[in-house]
Amino acid sequence: MKALLKRFSLIYLPMAVVISILLFFYAQFEKQREINRIELLENAHIQTAKTHMMQDFEEIDSDVHVFANLPSLRRYLDSGSTIQRDDLAQFFLRISKAKSRYDKLRYLDASGQEVIRINFNEGTPAIVTQDKLQNKASRYFFHDVFRLNEGEVYVSPFDLNVEAGRVEIPYKPTIRFGTPVFDSTGNKKGILLFNYLGDYLLKVFHNEMQMNEHVAMLLNRDGYWLGNTNNVDEWSFMLNKPERSFGHDFANEWRTKYL
Repeated sequence: MKALLKRFSLIYLPMAVVISILLFFYAQFEKQREINRIELLENAHIQTAKTHMMQDFEEIDSDVHVFANLPSLRRYLDSGSTIQRDDLAQFFLRISKAKSRYDKLRYLDASGQEVIRINFNEGTPAIVTQDKLQNKASRYFFHDVFRLNEGEVYVSPFDLNVEAGRVEIPYKPTIRFGTPVFDSTGNKKGILLFNYLGDYLLKVFHNEMQMNEHVAMLLNRDGYWLGNTNNVDEWSFMLNKPERSFGHDFANEWRTKYL
C-alpha cells in the first residue's frame, strides 16, 4: 500500500496538477475569447450608430452654411426691411416643414434678440409673432456662436431645451447648431441658430444598441446620463442633481476612460 501511494504521489498527482493548470489556462483563454467577441460585436453596433448620427450632423452643417449664404438673408441684413424680414421668415417656415428635424429655426440680432423664429410645434411649424420673441443674450450658446468667424459653425452640448429660463416640460433633448452672419460690407449682424431635435439621435442610439448583449448607456463627456435604462437619472446635470452621474455610481469604471 505504501509503495502504491508513493507511486501515485510521484506520477498521478503531478499529472493532476498539470491538467488542472492546463484547464485553468484554457478557461481563461475561452473567457478572454468571449470578451473579445462581445467587444467586437458591440463596437460594430456603436460604429453603426455613430455613422448614422454623423451623416445627420453633416446634413445639418450643410443646411447652416446654405442659410448663412442666402442672398435674401444678405439683402435683409443690408436693409433691415420688415418686408424682406417677413419674406425670409416665410422661407424659414418652408424649410422647417420640409426638413422636420429642427425644433426651432432662428435669426438673432447682435443684441441676442430673436428677430425670426420658426417653431416646429410637433409637426405643424409656425412663425412666432414679434410680441412672443425672446432675448437670448444671457444663454451660453449665443455668445459661443457670436464670437465665431465667418464660415465657422458652433455645435452645442446635448442638453434640454429651456424656455423663459426653465427646462421645457415635457423634456425636449436639443443640440444647437449656429453660425454668425454678416452684411455685404462684412459687419457681423447676428447669428443663425438651428435647434436640432435630439430625440432622433437618441432613437438611433437605442435602436442600434438594443441588439447588444448588454445594457448600453449614452453619457456626455462629464459622465451624466443622456440615455439610460433608469430614466430618472437622465439629464440630472440640468435638474439640480449633480450627484447622479456614472462617475459617482461607478467610479472605477469611469476612471478607465482616462487610461
